Amino acid sequence: MNFVDFVILIIVLGTLGLIAYFNFIRKDKDMCLKCPYKKK
Repeated sequence: MNFVDFVILIIVLGTLGLIAYFNFIRKDKDMCLKCPYKKK
């Protein structure tokens, strides 16, 4: 594996990680809004 492949792999993994992270935050907020007993 050369340097270019390594950089491309990091960029792809970083992008997928960000997408999964934002999707998780959005789902977590929606669950908190739908559950009244979870509101503080």
